[in-house]
Amino acid sequence: MAYSTAASLLNTVGPIVGPTDTIINNTDYQNLALQNAKSTIDQYCNRDFTLHSDVIEFHDGNARDSMNTYYYPIVSLHYVVMYNQLMQSMRTFLDTEIIIHPEWGELFLPPIYPVFLADKPFSAMFGNIFISGRRNIEIKYNYGYATTPDDIAQASNLLAASYMMKLKFGNLTMGANSRSIDGYSESFGAWKTNPWGSLADTWELQAKELYARYKRLSMRAV
Repeated sequence: MAYSTAASLLNTVGPIVGPTDTIINNTDYQNLALQNAKSTIDQYCNRDFTLHSDVIEFHDGNARDSMNTYYYPIVSLHYVVMYNQLMQSMRTFLDTEIIIHPEWGELFLPPIYPVFLADKPFSAMFGNIFISGRRNIEIKYNYGYATTPDDIAQASNLLAASYMMKLKFGNLTMGANSRSIDGYSESFGAWKTNPWGSLADTWELQAKELYARYKRLSMRAV
């Protein structure tokens, strides 16, 4: 799915005209351009900008009070299940029991207070660390973007319009350069002057300035 279907910039390019002066379906090319823009942005940023629901992943306990999900930003947390392999017991933490920093997918276990030790001894025996183990932490959550960020939507439009512009210029320079009929020959040059100058390249640079700030640098991203 393209990030934006309201690519108003594409309309500045005008219809794509083929070498036989037939107008090509602009809607198809716009959709293709938007898909290419999405692919470019996703690959560069090492993420996508859609919503992913009910994701379940397993982690090794790290004996720390914090853990990062594989993906972010976190939209909502369903639960965290911790399995104490040594004691053969498990505990489920609800979203209200976890401190969440959604932007970077950070989960923190709250500190254990004396009153908590007295009121909930079973829960307290898990402490406030993600107990060491192999795949003993289960996390279910939603991540991504319910609505595409404005910067990404704008970058998508800029890239798509640039693609359309280059495609149209390519069509303008296609065709025969000469013809000969019954001994009469005529030469004519294809239109080699780009009517938009460097505007397409400018839009690509502007787009990259917008989406580059969303590049995922963590190697834990998939």
